[in-house]
Parts: sequence; structure tokens; C-alpha cells
Amino acid sequence: MVLGHTTSPFVNFIYLFHVALFFIISGYLFADRTYLSLSSLFKHLLNIAKRLWLPFVIFVSALILLHNCFVDINFLTNNELFLQGSNGNSWGLKNYYSLEQVFSKLLKAFSFSNSEQLAGALWFLKALFLVSVFSALIRYTKNLLFKSDNKFYVYEAIVYSVILLLAYWGYINQSSCCRIFSTLFLFYIGILISRYFKNLILNMRLFLFSFIMLLIFCYFNVKVDVGTSEHSSFLLFLLASIFGFIFVLNLSFLFSKREFVKNIFSYIGQNTLVILCFHFIAFKFVTLFQIYYYDLPMYRLASFPTYDNGYYWIVYFMAGVVIPLLLSAFWYKLKFYLISFFSGKIKT
Repeated sequence: MVLGHTTSPFVNFIYLFHVALFFIISGYLFADRTYLSLSSLFKHLLNIAKRLWLPFVIFVSALILLHNCFVDINFLTNNELFLQGSNGNSWGLKNYYSLEQVFSKLLKAFSFSNSEQLAGALWFLKALFLVSVFSALIRYTKNLLFKSDNKFYVYEAIVYSVILLLAYWGYINQSSCCRIFSTLFLFYIGILISRYFKNLILNMRLFLFSFIMLLIFCYFNVKVDVGTSEHSSFLLFLLASIFGFIFVLNLSFLFSKREFVKNIFSYIGQNTLVILCFHFIAFKFVTLFQIYYYDLPMYRLASFPTYDNGYYWIVYFMAGVVIPLLLSAFWYKLKFYLISFFSGKIKT
């Protein structure tokens, strides 16, 4: 994801599957969950809200409150000179918020409405929240309506077939509903893989075949964008998503054989949300370095997501991962210290 937000030469390859991957993996890990009671379902829904809705509200609200400060320090800019040229300014100018606008945007944040440029990647949390809630409700109906798994699986297949048709209708008609229905069906693909093909997809031949197919898609400039639902073909979007999942799952299996590499990716995986939230802000440190090194005007700090300059995409990528990880490590150490201090374990 971070690499996809830079000007890396691998962007086209990554965009074929990187967003779809999250939803398929979510379905893959969700498949065996069952809710035997309304209380267990409610507990799960609260957990979804805690993991997805609450971080969204907190982070977006913080950005709204800091919006005017960000304009002052050029994280955002209202300087019209910024529009000259074409490097990182496609998102235009950002003006100061009035007090009325701040309150209005804060209220909208509670309904998953995002107005903040630096939280652009958080649309994924809203989509995953809706997908997770819908799938949990579908799963709960098993206990209400069906006594056997087979009957439930038929019912489930019919529901998700309708969702697939709605996703395709949204794609044809360029409707915003395409994204949510597409992500729902990607989630179902993950469920099916986990249920029926779990022991088949960890296969080196299938891994190489998927990789080759993704390279062929890149060669023919196949476009996939789950965020905007702009695809070269709806069928190619689904195929690229599946090939990408198989490719990454097998690659992860290979990495898991190397303990050091496994530990690195495991740590990154545990801090995915922090990276999702803060990588755009982390990019600003690289842009700031370029401003001082190349004597650029300070309003160029508002370039989004990056200030494109040759091989700096490598530095942006490293900063987008490492800085949020350092922030996370600092926060956990601070939290541990504060808890220890107030519990009396640390003497002043």
C-alpha cells in the first residue's frame, strides 16, 4: 500500500491487487466464525467498531482539529503559486476551516465521512467495517434459519451472487455502489478459498502462474482501482485480485521459512493500522528534506502524496513504513511508562 502511494515503477503491478488483497484475506480468516447467540454477535460487532470505526473517528477528528495548523506549516497550502507546474499539486489548494466547518466535519466523521486529504487511505476502514458487519449478519442467520451447513452455503451463495450482479451493475453504470458491493464479493472469495481450496493454493506452480499472469496484465496495461471502481474490465479485476492473493499468500509462506524475515513482516503486520494512518504524514519529512536540499519554496511541502523526484520513491517508501513503526514503538513505551508510573511501580 505504501509503495503504491509513491511514484515507484512497481505501482501498476501493486495496484492490480493490493487493495483487493485486504478484503480477500479478511474473508479468508473470517470463514469459520459462527455466532451461536445474539450476545456473541453483538460482542463481535462491538469489536469491529473498536478496531475500525473508532480509529477512523479519532484520527480524522484529530486531522480536522489540526487542519488550520497544517495550513500554517504548509502540510496543506492555500498559496496559489502551488498550482504552478504539475508536481504533487493535483489535489489543489486547501483553505482555513471556520469554527462552523470544524464542528460540521467532526459530526460527519462519526458517520465515516472523511474530508481530510491526509486521511485519504482510510476509506478502506469504512469499506472493511461495512463488509465485516454485513458478513457477520449473514453468518448469524445460519443459526436462525438453517440447521445444516449445506443449506446455509446455498443461501450464502445466492446472496453473494446478487451482490456480484449489483457490483457489476455499479461498474457498468459508474455508480459509487460498485466499490462496496465489489469489496463484499472479494470478502466472499476469501471465504470460499478458505472453505474449499485452503490446501490447494500453497503450490509453487500456482504461485509462478499467478505471478506470470500479473506480469502479463501489467504488460497490457490492465487497470484496477478498487477505490474508484475504475477497471479495464470487471472480469480482469476479479482475476487480478485472485492471482494477487495466491501470489502474496505463497510469497508469505516462503518468507515464513526465514525467521528473521518472518519476524520483520510479522511486526509490520501488527502495526498495519498505524502505517495506514500515518504514512502520508511520514512522507512530509522526505519532501521537507528535498525542499532544503534543492532550495524549493516551502509551499511545496503540501505536495501530495509525494514530491516526485527521481529515485526518491525509495526514500518515501522507507519513511512511510519506518516512521510510523517508530511512532508506534514510542507510543507503547510511553504508555507502559505512564501505566507503571500511575500504578506506583516507578518511583519519582
